[in-house]
Amino acid sequence: MILSSADVRLHIQASDWDAATKQRALALLPNLGKYTLAFLEARTTQFMSYATAPQAIVALGMCIDTFLALKKGSTEEVLQLLHDSQDNPEFDYGRFILPFVLDLKQLVRSGKISDPQVQRQLLEFEADFFQELPEEELLVILRQHLLFMVDLLDIVAEFKNIYVDRDADMQTNWSRVYLDALLSNTEQLGKTSILVDSETVAPEVHAWIKDFIVSVKRDVGTRSTFEQVQYINSSKNVAVLSATQKQYLNEILKLYTWLLHPVASATVAEENLEAELSRNPDLDVTKTFDAVDRAVPPYVPKSQAAQDQDIEISSQPKSSNIQALLGKRKPTFPTSHLAIPNEKVDIDQLRKDAEARRIAVEQDIDKKLETLKSRKGSG
Repeated sequence: MILSSADVRLHIQASDWDAATKQRALALLPNLGKYTLAFLEARTTQFMSYATAPQAIVALGMCIDTFLALKKGSTEEVLQLLHDSQDNPEFDYGRFILPFVLDLKQLVRSGKISDPQVQRQLLEFEADFFQELPEEELLVILRQHLLFMVDLLDIVAEFKNIYVDRDADMQTNWSRVYLDALLSNTEQLGKTSILVDSETVAPEVHAWIKDFIVSVKRDVGTRSTFEQVQYINSSKNVAVLSATQKQYLNEILKLYTWLLHPVASATVAEENLEAELSRNPDLDVTKTFDAVDRAVPPYVPKSQAAQDQDIEISSQPKSSNIQALLGKRKPTFPTSHLAIPNEKVDIDQLRKDAEARRIAVEQDIDKKLETLKSRKGSG
């Protein structure tokens, strides 16, 4: 259901927010879009929203200020907001900005925002919050910006996490819409036309998938990673691609194959490691991971991929001097917890730590439930 400003106004007025917070929220309504309206309405019904709403409304206010500046032709404010939001360590800050980003993407698709740097920064922001994106936006990415995301993310792992988080195993034909979007992608991977089923066609993503389908003479349900690797290594069409382009194609085919029969199982390497741990509890895990890493070809980051003159990603906006404004991007995850190379891992201690965290989470939930019951009782 799409909410109107009038609907959200009623929710704000009926909320338990203080008068000043309500006034600030009502003042924002005329400039909010579909996703920011839904975000604001959801805050009115959230548990203890009177405590969290002010921060969310301040974030929305910053978004509106940058949007008004953008309408006047200034892109610096919105670019800085997006960049700062990606690096902000506060847990919910980026999620407060995400609805605004989704509304801006609507304006991009309608042609009202055409600046290539804004478009690129919006996509980078979405990459950082990929698992938070609504289905509508995921479908757009699969149709129009898949190569951009494949370059930044482990796209199959991202969809596996979405599959688990959204209980997709309980939904009939959950992956059908994603497959349809993938098979309609017209981004070009390479510059040379390819021969698919006796027809010469442009090297678009959907054509590469079709070529894989007709080249592998096996039933869909029996195709494996072996057939995929064999196709990449032996296909005459694939032979003209650069190493980076082959890597992109491999990731796309992995996603296509997984969407045919989506499951949230562990990788073969993880399954083998678990089996080995059950047989040998004192196994030096770091050495096992080192062996797995050596068996997997290294990933080529964008900074290196950009040097490959054969790459052509038609939908990706071109870069400009805005990098001086944005600076070098920082990792969006902490690295201090990573194991020191060759350090032996105490499996028993890891299990104890995990159990302690589980108990702490359960206790925290119990406290919140008790607080909620006491509030209802006093009301």
